[in-house]
Amino acid sequence: MRITVVGGSKGTGAQLAELALSAGHEVTVVSRSGRAPAGASKAIGSATDPGLVAAAVAGADAVVVTVGGAKGVHHQRAAVTRTVIAEAPWV
Repeated sequence: MRITVVGGSKGTGAQLAELALSAGHEVTVVSRSGRAPAGASKAIGSATDPGLVAAAVAGADAVVVTVGGAKGVHHQRAAVTRTVIAEAPWV
């Protein structure tokens, strides 16, 4: 299974990515920092960037949004979720 974890650089997202990798799944992590568990593909940049998100979710069987808030950015989680939904090919 191909899984994209949006916000997978640390915390819950990183744990999910690590579990998925250990279960044999292909994992892509979207993160501003570029951090991702070993073995995961990286999509580095803002999860509100439609082009980045479209590339990261292309071919994914599942997409999980685990982003936290961003300092100084109001409604960051909502903006990310809107972008993921807009770029999801299955919607």
